[in-house]
Amino acid sequence: MDDEKSRKILSKLEKLAQQPGFLRVLADIMVSDMFYAVEEAVEVDWRSRVSNQEATLLAGYMVKKPVLDDTSLTQKQIDASVIEVRKLLDELHNLQSLKMFENLEPREFQGLSPEEIETKLKTAHSQGSSMVEPIFYGDSGAYDFQFIDTAPELYAEDETWLDANFMDLKTAGKYYWAAYNYILAKATIGQIDKDQALAPIEIMAFSKDQLIDAAKKFQPNDEDINDASATRFLELFGAKPGNDNQAFSTPGEYNVINSHPLIEVADDYYFMPINLNLAEAIYLNPFYGMITDPAYKDKVAKHRGDAVEDITHNILTGTFGDKVYKRVKVNKGNSTLTDIDVMVIVGNKAIIFQCKGKKLTELSRRGDTETLKRDFENAIQKSYDEAVTIRTTLLGDEEYKLVNEAGEEITLPNGLDDAYIVCVTADVYPAALHQASQYLIRTDDGPYCLPISLFDLATTAEYLKNPFEFLFYVKQRLDTIESLKAESEMAYLGYHLRKRLIMPQGKDKVLVTQDFGQLIDADFLHRKGRLPEPPEEHRLISDEDNPTRARIIKEVSSHPSPDITDIVMFLYGISDDDLEEIGGHMERIKQSVRTTGKTNDMSVALGERWGGLTYVCAPTYPELHKAMLALSEINKHRSKSEQWLALGTVPGEERLVSYALYSNKPWEPSESMDKLVNQHEQNGGNRKKKIVAQKVSLTKSKKEKAKKKAARKNRRKGRK
Repeated sequence: MDDEKSRKILSKLEKLAQQPGFLRVLADIMVSDMFYAVEEAVEVDWRSRVSNQEATLLAGYMVKKPVLDDTSLTQKQIDASVIEVRKLLDELHNLQSLKMFENLEPREFQGLSPEEIETKLKTAHSQGSSMVEPIFYGDSGAYDFQFIDTAPELYAEDETWLDANFMDLKTAGKYYWAAYNYILAKATIGQIDKDQALAPIEIMAFSKDQLIDAAKKFQPNDEDINDASATRFLELFGAKPGNDNQAFSTPGEYNVINSHPLIEVADDYYFMPINLNLAEAIYLNPFYGMITDPAYKDKVAKHRGDAVEDITHNILTGTFGDKVYKRVKVNKGNSTLTDIDVMVIVGNKAIIFQCKGKKLTELSRRGDTETLKRDFENAIQKSYDEAVTIRTTLLGDEEYKLVNEAGEEITLPNGLDDAYIVCVTADVYPAALHQASQYLIRTDDGPYCLPISLFDLATTAEYLKNPFEFLFYVKQRLDTIESLKAESEMAYLGYHLRKRLIMPQGKDKVLVTQDFGQLIDADFLHRKGRLPEPPEEHRLISDEDNPTRARIIKEVSSHPSPDITDIVMFLYGISDDDLEEIGGHMERIKQSVRTTGKTNDMSVALGERWGGLTYVCAPTYPELHKAMLALSEINKHRSKSEQWLALGTVPGEERLVSYALYSNKPWEPSESMDKLVNQHEQNGGNRKKKIVAQKVSLTKSKKEKAKKKAARKNRRKGRK
């Protein structure tokens, strides 16, 4: 925001923020914008409210001079100042949003090919000026409790340094929750009884004694809560107006409100406008203290790297159990080629997690293009390059050995045929998704990577407890990376949990709005006891919502097969409605064979992106095997599909599925297969009879769909 127009707006905001009484204006804004009715969690229009970053900017300007209160300000005057602040902030945001287009002229695109247009747009969008908006205005990237809970894990190897510098992170977390709950309780008073409502400045501030009392209220017998520890806490995270932030002028520069968010507005009286800043400061401040300590700075990188790997391993263990490996050496001959930070194995697939603790620097936040690229290289590109080397080795033909920390060799399953890349950052790396789309250097046919923070990884793992579904999510994120676009990982996760991460038929591009991320906010905070359960229309789905999928996966999984992972991935890619309808056909086919004693089958084309499915029920196993193989090959070739799944059983089995065959062999012209298809159709296996639908939508009526949704709703209620 170093351009002249932005600086003019910022200058006006700074002038407003340093007027006497602005403390009350900022408190009014925060109470208005940061508190909302719990039932509105999903529907809050955050774009119309002042964001944490904008509030931090205002507070940063305010503390450059001594904070002068003005008790004579009327509410009318406060309201007028609030309107002016909002107007200027909107102007600033709109200006940043337009920057990615400011150097593009329509005439420059005339006569260009689609590829040339795409290259020109990518060049424009990769400029630092285009990155300022997603970096500054992006979502917070983590929940407050994630910062608080993860901090002790991140610095597990640094306890000696923390003790020597009187940084007790667990006690700091206790004081955070005391301050948060104390402010929340005061804000709630006015919601219960408007006549008892406190002034915003009273809500957002507290004294040291009030902080101690609030902490003791929740933990009355905690010996760590005392005057000395509270004093130290306030010293570590308190800012003194008039002394701090003198060099601050532009977003992206160091702002004391990020690292010291408790503003001492009077002796032992503190104003906390942005609670998330305090949570993040507890997480980050020790790191900055360590790297400026000459006697300790050389240990920081190793400790931090190990901690990030340990945390990533612990997160993934909840989903993948003993199939998670960390700090694995990849050896070729007598030398170590590279190291795998963390890896999980699911059948014939692997996910490689390479971890880095690098941050976005000040110049990058201000939009310096070359610094942005350099920071991205250190935080994500290097992880990606390491992972590509690992992936190439795992999938290649040359011999190698994987050796764990204990020196034991790890044996991978035979037939490993793919490995997905995830680049994990220790901190929130602003606009990581946008930067990866512009800066990631990969070969033309090279794999994509999923950049994700520890916090988003933890949230994702919280929802995707099934190894297959987690794998499916990562696979689909990478397969649709150019066609499904969202601002945040949580928007992608919310979309997946509502609609599954699959491109709709007939669509080339889909924009996933942040509304889907708010579904995660409401549900995740409910899981953590912070919000009531979201209403039915905002509920996120789970495997249990589709008993047909759960049943088929369970039955298929009971028979070990090298293709089991591919089969389950295929089944996850079929929509709920389509799979329930397919399940109904399967039940009817099986019943008909029980009645007639004759083989019956169906084949369904699921669209060009997903291939198709064949189901066979035959009187005997030999007849079943023969029919499954023939029909799947014929229908795959006839529909020119890249993958096809055949399922089958015999009438005497209770299961819908006793056997499964899967093929993802690329389709190619074949005269012999053409003859088989023609012969099959001439023998009565005509297209209309056997392909029940070109899409599985199967001309469903609205009434049928409504019945299915009602049935799923009743199943959900039954689990409450």
